[in-house]
Amino acid sequence: MKKIFALLIAALSVAFVTCGDEKTDNGNDWFLTPEYSVDGTTVELTCLTRFGDGVLEGLGAGFSCAALTGESLGGFVDYPDVTIDGNRLSARVSGLQPETTYIFYAYADLPTGRTRSASVAFVTGKSSGNPTFGTPSATDVTTTTATLKCGITFDRDATDYAVYFRYKTASADDYTVVATTAGSGEKSVTLTGLTPGVDYEFQLCVGWVGATYASATGRFTTLQLVTPGKTRYAGWAELPAEADHKDGYYYAYHMRADLKTMRNYSVCYSADKRTGMWSAFPLHECYRGDQDRTKKWYYDPAVPQAVQPDLIDGSYQPQPGYSKGHLIASNDRTISYEANSQTFYVTNVAPQWQNSFNGGVWSLLEEDCWKNICADTLYIVSGVYFANDDTTVTDQSDDTCIVPTNFYRVLMRSKAGNTGKPLWELSADQIKCVGFWFENRAYSGGKPSSGMMSVADIEQKVGFEFFPNVPLAPKDTYNKSDWTFR
Repeated sequence: MKKIFALLIAALSVAFVTCGDEKTDNGNDWFLTPEYSVDGTTVELTCLTRFGDGVLEGLGAGFSCAALTGESLGGFVDYPDVTIDGNRLSARVSGLQPETTYIFYAYADLPTGRTRSASVAFVTGKSSGNPTFGTPSATDVTTTTATLKCGITFDRDATDYAVYFRYKTASADDYTVVATTAGSGEKSVTLTGLTPGVDYEFQLCVGWVGATYASATGRFTTLQLVTPGKTRYAGWAELPAEADHKDGYYYAYHMRADLKTMRNYSVCYSADKRTGMWSAFPLHECYRGDQDRTKKWYYDPAVPQAVQPDLIDGSYQPQPGYSKGHLIASNDRTISYEANSQTFYVTNVAPQWQNSFNGGVWSLLEEDCWKNICADTLYIVSGVYFANDDTTVTDQSDDTCIVPTNFYRVLMRSKAGNTGKPLWELSADQIKCVGFWFENRAYSGGKPSSGMMSVADIEQKVGFEFFPNVPLAPKDTYNKSDWTFR
């Protein structure tokens, strides 16, 4: 048997060196020989390395083991759940087969590929008689359901013990118990009636002769609940809630003409005020290019032309004074001619004081939003508010347009910026929100950060519900240091 071990490990060393992009070079360049300590079917693995302190923290590192059955070696299984102490790796692996030979090595995943230590063999002892568990997992997770799975090995009469899953919310103290069948093998239960958008923990357990044996802890998060009917598209995180308004609101959803599967922006237009009320849009690197301002002013094809202002060939009157203030800026859509030209629909503007506002602090706010984009997408609503209808202007046909008393923007994104998940699948502490509120007037040297406030405060002022498709969005709080604004 010793000869078989020696030949096997020698063969493994050759195989590791000729394994394509999983480079090992000389394992001793980075690793000392791994060590082990066996206790029944549990083994403590350790390996000193030549990596500098802290380097292993940034790498994928761990141990890999394979069982030897007769003269046949099974597949290697990675164990990445390790403790890193400076340049030392250690791990505790349990639930192995009793009286079985295992081959193992330490590894680290470098940018150039995987590098490994020399291989070492150990033999597990006899079973302790206690149950051993596989790795718990949760699948088919929805807003209110999840399927829990975990394997078990227990060499006892199935009538002598009970097997069950227990689960709880991560913040709770007490578990809920769901029974399953006794006996060795894969166990599975489906939970129902869970709370949307909540973190849960669970274990597979065995109750035997007055003692409880439990697997490692598994975790999952239920999906966020999207309230149906509040917006046209439930999967668009930026949309405010729609409502039936007496003053004649029209909603339009503009897709990029050059890429019909990608949205450009959405607008809410007031026929009574003859201005856009808000434009909602995603902001992401994929919308940025080298397209100049098209200045292609036109009527919005999704809204009756008769209720739109005549601003195709001129601005509001009298001048100088209020300009055609974009809600989604032309500079927010420079990826193509088509995407940019849609920002010049007259439903996307409102009378905005030009001197030191549209051309000042508001322009700075639009620019600084780009400093806060991320891979997960930044979501924005840009809108107006009317505290009164006292100030008016006319369009080129002398029809009256009401001047807003205030302009605002509200923003939402993930804190990490690179979760790869929609925001409604994240918890409240993984999302950040902020709002900006300004009077429609000149600002001398104003900075965007001077108008910061919570999204909830702006909701209370304007009467719109923002981000209903992300129910856990923390709209009532904001942290100035979380954002990059002048």
